[in-house]
Amino acid sequence: MASLEDRLRAYAKKSPPAQPQADTGQPSNARRDHAADISIHKQIYQRHPVSHETLHCGEKLAFDFRRDIAPQDLLFFDLESTGLGSSEQTYPFLIGYATHDGTHTEVVQCFATTPAGEEDILAAFIAATPGKTLVSFNGKSFDLPLIIRRAAKYNLQHTLGDLPHIDL
Repeated sequence: MASLEDRLRAYAKKSPPAQPQADTGQPSNARRDHAADISIHKQIYQRHPVSHETLHCGEKLAFDFRRDIAPQDLLFFDLESTGLGSSEQTYPFLIGYATHDGTHTEVVQCFATTPAGEEDILAAFIAATPGKTLVSFNGKSFDLPLIIRRAAKYNLQHTLGDLPHIDL
């Protein structure tokens, strides 16, 4: 049986490029980056996908009772990871985030199909954050620290620790 270290090294290797798929003529809401290592899905909604109610945010939301914040300045996010610890074996493999522009809500899912795609999904999330107020559920204690720690591993530049953050 291979050691844990050998298996992690094997996971870190880039997968061979995916074979091109035949064009079906159907639009796709998925963009494949780095072939087999990540998948980014974007979906834009004007209405709730189940109830079909209009998606509407108020013009301003109270941030901390001293100032209001516009809905388009919010970035809702969550991630899925390989565990809940802080070891090298705990890393995100899915980062999802949503923004609202006043009429549309865009939901983006960045999925690392192999561990080698981790850097790319971190970079995609970081690219979406400038000027935003982060909104999460328990994200201050786990999600954001994990993203910051793993971004440091790849020397990804960011200002995540300086952004306002609402933890629901």
